[in-house]
Amino acid sequence: MADLHSDPNLNREELGGSHGGRKREEKISPNDVTYLEKLKDPRWQRRKSEVLNAANWRCQHCCRSDGTLHAHHLFYLRGRQPWEYPDELLVCLCDSCHDEKHKAEEQLFHGLAMRLKMVPGRRMLKLAGEILGRALDSI
Repeated sequence: MADLHSDPNLNREELGGSHGGRKREEKISPNDVTYLEKLKDPRWQRRKSEVLNAANWRCQHCCRSDGTLHAHHLFYLRGRQPWEYPDELLVCLCDSCHDEKHKAEEQLFHGLAMRLKMVPGRRMLKLAGEILGRALDSI
């Protein structure tokens, strides 16, 4: 079982991937803290521990219990802090499944962006909704 406080890799989810359309380390304004800083916040650490405990310290995708575990946001909601998500939007994933999930999400959104560049106006919004709905069902 991983130890939340002694394993430096437990915060590895802070590196790479996309969050709300900006890099995790990027600041929007001088008053904004980075995503990395937010994941060091005691409120996130407590919430993350709750997610891992609720999953009995097992990956909810492959059921592994060894190695690094992550509390993964299924998707992000504008204006919410990482610790302000309901249980239904947070899952416990092992390192491998977490990496796979982020790669799949990056491919999904890159493909969506490429398709939408070719579609004008209102049709684009309708198509985006359809593609995103199908893609989220497959993740």
